[in-house]
Amino acid sequence: MNQRILLHLMLLGTSLIAKGQDVLRSVEPAPLTFSSGAYPEHHAKDSMIRIGMNVYNTVTGRAYRMGCEGQKNHDALHGAAGTHRHCDQELQAPRVGRFLSLDPLAAKYPHNSPYAFSENRVIDAIELEGLEKYLLTARAFIPQAQVSNPSPFSKSDYFKGDNRTSYLLNTLAYRTEQKVSLDFYLKTVSTLSNVARASHGLDMDGNVVESSEPDVAGPNPTYDAPALQNGNSTTVHLQVDAPNKLASGAPAINYDLNVSITHNEDGTFNYNVTGSSDGFPAYELWITDETNGQSFLLWNRNPIESNEGPMSLFPPMEHNYSFSGNSGALTPITTAPFGETRNSCEDGEDCD
Repeated sequence: MNQRILLHLMLLGTSLIAKGQDVLRSVEPAPLTFSSGAYPEHHAKDSMIRIGMNVYNTVTGRAYRMGCEGQKNHDALHGAAGTHRHCDQELQAPRVGRFLSLDPLAAKYPHNSPYAFSENRVIDAIELEGLEKYLLTARAFIPQAQVSNPSPFSKSDYFKGDNRTSYLLNTLAYRTEQKVSLDFYLKTVSTLSNVARASHGLDMDGNVVESSEPDVAGPNPTYDAPALQNGNSTTVHLQVDAPNKLASGAPAINYDLNVSITHNEDGTFNYNVTGSSDGFPAYELWITDETNGQSFLLWNRNPIESNEGPMSLFPPMEHNYSFSGNSGALTPITTAPFGETRNSCEDGEDCD
């Protein structure tokens, strides 16, 4: 009886794998199916290899010569298929998802593990061996610890702020965040974050008495796809429209920016920022060059410097911008204290 059950299971497995090959659409050998035959699949090429998994062609029974991200397999080094992969600069071990030895460029990337493959971002990034990635991070935040609630009919006397005295690359103290990855090698732009954090209402003693739910910050960022496909430049459109859900009828946080980035052969990038913003709260726009880990503050605004408050949330957006530059003229930073940083130059101002 057990032998019959085993035979049926073997035949069932063979049938499901045959389905996964989708032989009606191609006469070429099909790659391994990632559902393990649970449902029919078709893959034009092997573009997805899970860490710790050996990949075999289900027709030939042989492991692929070319593996994840087009890297060459060198099976003879460990005597087993799919266990060693050769990149241009380093040797990678798929079984453990890391490099075999210290990354020779580790000193230039202190924010990364010295053994990390694809910066431990194997879903949205590739191993850095060509034109690289830039990361745009735009945020709105309330620099004060709290701001008064003008409504006399609310249970909250104040709204909790983000209590900041500087612009920060790495922080969770913000009202909204939009984060976009630009990959000039793969010719892709990906939205990594588009969130408005929860608002918290406080009583006279500073206790939280009500909270809202997190939401999206605004429309998903868009970009100029034809420009990216045809060259090393693109423009990302960032727009935020985020109301305080604890204050019915209150105006929303708004900015509307176009950020153009051009990757240069000398390793620098050109930037151009145009758009508008409210006078409140504070804003920051960072860009990180992920080839070297350097970050730059491209645009910033602090309402304390301009003596503006929540009333500046009412439309229209008061501040307009149009400026450009090259990263070679900027100083890499991750923190910029308010006392050492002026608000970004506005359209029509002479800021030289």
